Amino acid sequence: MQPKQRELITKRLQYFQHDFRPTELLPHLTCLTGADSEQVECDENNKGATRATWTLIDKLKRRKNGFEQFVLAVRCEGLGHIA
Repeated sequence: MQPKQRELITKRLQYFQHDFRPTELLPHLTCLTGADSEQVECDENNKGATRATWTLIDKLKRRKNGFEQFVLAVRCEGLGHIA
């Protein structure tokens, strides 16, 4: 993820962190490893969707195409207001 994209998603996170379940986006996020996806699922099940959203965004920030895939994923799930 580019530095400007990281900054943008970090600033906007507080506005959309409660709007979706992160596990719903996982099938669209091919840049994530299996371990990344498992961690997001574990966090959502044990700590809640908000914590899982933060974990998901942290994982995406470390991936080259994380921002682009996130935007496409939220649009595919009918969450265009987030993108």
